[in-house]
Amino acid sequence: MDSALYKDLAVSRGINYHYYYSPARESNPTLLFLHGFPSTSYDWRHQAAFFTARGFGVIVPDLLGYGGTAKPDAPAEYVASKIVRDIVDILDAEGIEKVVSIGHDWGTLINSRLGNYFPERVTALAFFNLGYLPPFFTADFAALSEATKAAVGYECFGYWPFFNEDDADKLIEERLDSFLSICFSSDPTRLAISDWAPIGALKAWLLAGKIAPFGTYITDSERRVQKDLLVKGGLKGPLNWYKVVMRGFAAEDDKLIPQDHYAINQPVFFGGCKLDYICRSELAKPALDAYAKKLTYREFDGDHWTLLSHPKDVNRELLSWIETVVL
Repeated sequence: MDSALYKDLAVSRGINYHYYYSPARESNPTLLFLHGFPSTSYDWRHQAAFFTARGFGVIVPDLLGYGGTAKPDAPAEYVASKIVRDIVDILDAEGIEKVVSIGHDWGTLINSRLGNYFPERVTALAFFNLGYLPPFFTADFAALSEATKAAVGYECFGYWPFFNEDDADKLIEERLDSFLSICFSSDPTRLAISDWAPIGALKAWLLAGKIAPFGTYITDSERRVQKDLLVKGGLKGPLNWYKVVMRGFAAEDDKLIPQDHYAINQPVFFGGCKLDYICRSELAKPALDAYAKKLTYREFDGDHWTLLSHPKDVNRELLSWIETVVL
């Protein structure tokens, strides 16, 4: 991504956000891309290049805790109501009235809350891997774990308790190659079920210093950039996205959302990924069916990192949806 197109802004709560921005040409809409864990704006590079070249406005922030954006230590600073306010501050600073908002992984939470808190600023919403996340979806971790077992036969989010530990960031930073290798493995389905999803498995993987082969969709130079961004910022901020849920801040924050804002009335796109054995498409379907009124559903052949491994497919389907449904 072109470093000359990055900006910095002190948002209304007094912290810095670092973001990529390429203005729209003519009457094209602006697309807002929201990354997940453990990512930065860099992981949207294929989509940013594709849509910028076609005249769309493109804005891609490093979300709170990542990259060049502020990294508060306190998990309570990561509640969604504060982060969506930060995002709207960026839109206001750039004079952008409405966006098509697109989220991946935890970016889908901010995507969801933009729809809840600021529906007037969102033309449409697209979700990848994780779907629309209604209020209180993580209020009870034990219940969430049982629900995933009932739906797909195993616990999908058993790594959350490890990420909630106070020193988890230090262990991951010490074993960063081991961590990144299982994140971006060439064998994601097997390792997701055996060494990522079960409670205690990921921590055991790191303590053993295991290394998995990397997927071929990330070049060595791209992997160095990705690693450098995480090393520079550390993992404490990114892990606060889990602590804010596990420690009850998110559930308390969700009480602020008016019930008549739970449903999403704008067009919604969901990109499920057949080989993602953590964020299973089956888990997204109930909330999408209940709350998304104008749903377009597409399924991709990739895993959790389809944005990187199948960028042409992702870009084609997003563009088609925008041109035929949104505009």
